[in-house]
Amino acid sequence: MNTKKQTPNKMPINLLIVDDSELDIEIARKAFSHCENSSVSVFTACDGEAALEFLTDTKNPRAHMILLDINMPKKSGIEVLEEIKGNKDLKDIPVVMLTGSGHEDDVRASYKHYANAFITKPESFSEMVDFAHRIEEFWFLAAKLPQEE
Repeated sequence: MNTKKQTPNKMPINLLIVDDSELDIEIARKAFSHCENSSVSVFTACDGEAALEFLTDTKNPRAHMILLDINMPKKSGIEVLEEIKGNKDLKDIPVVMLTGSGHEDDVRASYKHYANAFITKPESFSEMVDFAHRIEEFWFLAAKLPQEE
């Protein structure tokens, strides 16, 4: 599913959110709609297999960033991360592990498989909006993300 915030003169960003919680996806989608300096198109996948299918289907737009949950059915976020970072066509996409888990083993495994960041999910909508703004400020405005070739 795709929602796009159309605004001229704003940096277009394709954001893939991978989470098995429909509620968490909807909260994140609404939070990123508050980004004021970029035009964020949110794409979603409800599990790891669906995420990999989205990322490898050339008919889909290339993701500029991935927010990836760890605890999901079919394939865990760590397994998905490992496949993304092992794929020459996908490994340059920044992956932020956004999860309810704060376990040190998950933190270590995420960075071992080249996650760009590990963040515990915000607990409220206002905290999620703050998180979206911080992601926008750093990843979408300050950092240069790879574009499609």
